[in-house]
Amino acid sequence: MKSTMDNMILHPDIKFHKLSRKVEKQSVNVYARLKSIEFDSLFAKDVCNTFESLPVFANLRCGQWYLPKFDGTCYFKSTDGHTYNWRFPTTRLNLQVAIHSSANKGIIILDSTRKGKKFPDSFSKTIPIWSCVINMVVAKTRGQEHVWDTNLHLPVWIHPSEKDQITEKLNTWTDNLMKSGVDLSVLSKVMTKPLRCIWISQNSDLESLRIAFKSFSFTPLFLVSTSDPDYIVKSNSWHYIQGAGDDHQGWSLGLTPKLFWDNKDFLLEGELVCEERVRDVVREFGDSKINLYHSGSIAALQIYTDEFTKIANTNLFIGSNPNVCDYTSSFTKFGQLVGSNHVAIISCVDDDSDQIDSDTLLVAHIMDHKRRRDLIPKNLPRILSFIRNKLSNGYSVLILCKSGNNESIGVCCATLCAMFDDNTDGFVVTPKEVTKELVLKRFTFIQSFVNTAAPTQNTIKSISRFFTYKSRSKSS
Repeated sequence: MKSTMDNMILHPDIKFHKLSRKVEKQSVNVYARLKSIEFDSLFAKDVCNTFESLPVFANLRCGQWYLPKFDGTCYFKSTDGHTYNWRFPTTRLNLQVAIHSSANKGIIILDSTRKGKKFPDSFSKTIPIWSCVINMVVAKTRGQEHVWDTNLHLPVWIHPSEKDQITEKLNTWTDNLMKSGVDLSVLSKVMTKPLRCIWISQNSDLESLRIAFKSFSFTPLFLVSTSDPDYIVKSNSWHYIQGAGDDHQGWSLGLTPKLFWDNKDFLLEGELVCEERVRDVVREFGDSKINLYHSGSIAALQIYTDEFTKIANTNLFIGSNPNVCDYTSSFTKFGQLVGSNHVAIISCVDDDSDQIDSDTLLVAHIMDHKRRRDLIPKNLPRILSFIRNKLSNGYSVLILCKSGNNESIGVCCATLCAMFDDNTDGFVVTPKEVTKELVLKRFTFIQSFVNTAAPTQNTIKSISRFFTYKSRSKSS
């Protein structure tokens, strides 16, 4: 028989185990997640109403859950702001944020975080670092280093020693960006004031900020953390989860933000029916292939547009085509855009499509997923051969993927690496050696034209792997 002391020692462990299991179960409760998102969205709407003239962007992935509609998206990663791991990646420039904020005298960016913090690291450090580098680039371009604010503005909770260490890296990041090949002239044209972050939580005084907004000497980036770390559970029938939209691939059952907001009242009618209704909605309205392979992908959450963007003075264009089975409208619109019938389309799809290729259409099975990372290198030879043939015969080539921001960017990058010189003003007939550095440079260059480009690490690495393997095969 166990002693009293044994029971005293074991009893707390048993209680802790039961409590941790309960918390874990609540954290994956779909109903609690969606109710928490709905609750936090009320604050997000308050902020938007306070600054109703400003565009609203969602910081992917989490931010897009908190409103039914956004003016755009951006992708600032928290890991780029982690202590001792600060980065300024030129593959995620988010130039659309600088352009839209400057054109509209400010911008609202929504995101959230978990585990008791008020702001994600993307807000505390990643975006402040980014805005400082952008300011430094504009100041150097104009020769206004002494009159333009190029200081690093971090929130008060960041330790001064960390700020000093970040500051030491700013000049290097700025030089790297200016040497990257990105056309930064548009920033110099549209930015009338330096960018600066303003942090907004549910404890912020919105009315005071609204009044101060009129006299800011900078263009404010309102970084809105939608969730409440100080939330006190009242008599709710559901458990509030801070940052409920985070890591959706672990709890959403394939539900996307759009499907949630389109069917919100139906899904939240009751906890007992919520999970089954989520499955029904996904089954009826969702894209099963996106749910299976892309539920954790940035590309699956992008806002689609119907615009085709030309890359520099090449005959390459990039666009999106959510309806991958219909290319008639794309051919018509593309032909009208370039004023010619000599047009060809490459469509990157995430399944083995039944679409039959033609002389002017190539459907390529390319899936941005770590389990199928072989698909990009496997299909690139056929894709590049098709593009080379069309370009050499005077065709304009449109590269499509579902979002227009990921796989199509990868194919365009591979084309620029293999077929164009450094200034993209000369079509190269003989393929040249392509290094990892050149691949990164081309990805950065594309962002001068497609500001919303958000190639995933898997896409970038797959392109680099393709050229690395090709180079090794030649030398062996």
